[in-house]
Amino acid sequence: MAKNIWKEAIEEQLEITGLDAMEYKDPKEALYHLINYQMEGAYNEGQKESRWKDAVMDELMCWYIYKKEHENNPKKAVHDLIVLHSEVAIDLYKRDRWYRRVRDKIRDIWYSTPISYKLWKICGNKQPPF
Repeated sequence: MAKNIWKEAIEEQLEITGLDAMEYKDPKEALYHLINYQMEGAYNEGQKESRWKDAVMDELMCWYIYKKEHENNPKKAVHDLIVLHSEVAIDLYKRDRWYRRVRDKIRDIWYSTPISYKLWKICGNKQPPF
């Protein structure tokens, strides 16, 4: 009776993993394939996890903000990357805003002078340089 329980357990796992298509006559072979399949799956999962970690660590190193604490604290590592990218975006926005204000001021000065109107009259319907 005990042997049937073990056989049923192995057959159930073979069915779950999809390895039941091959009919095993030897229980050791079936168990070997089942264990090999599950070990390979665990290894692949570890590789996927490692690729994510490597990508985050590479990004931290590229920006020169890597710290030893990032190795063991993935939330801190990802948080630091997000903060860095947010600061870069805000800085670029502020620079662009400053540039736009200067450009608009130059444009206002240019169009407030009579020279721009005279150039517009000379050139026809083409606009002056700004």
